[in-house]
Amino acid sequence: MYHLYKAFIFLFYSIGIGEKTEQMSAKTKGSEPTVPDPQAFLEVSAGSVTLHLNAWTDGGCPILYFVVEYKPRYVSLTPVLDYWCYFL
Repeated sequence: MYHLYKAFIFLFYSIGIGEKTEQMSAKTKGSEPTVPDPQAFLEVSAGSVTLHLNAWTDGGCPILYFVVEYKPRYVSLTPVLDYWCYFL
């Protein structure tokens, strides 16, 4: 599977806007990342959770980063309290 993008280009000048181009199309190579099995992705112990980010397959399009959001167990459902971002 791939993602298809369609676009037009407009040029903006100091005297106005130019004509739009013909519609252009482009598609990605590959597909969406594949969600790993929980047993391969999560390692849970009494005091911590380890996320094995390398368990994700990228479908042919490199994964740039992961965002992990978390909150303490007994906190009410409010906006995310904290997050951690891992760049590849």
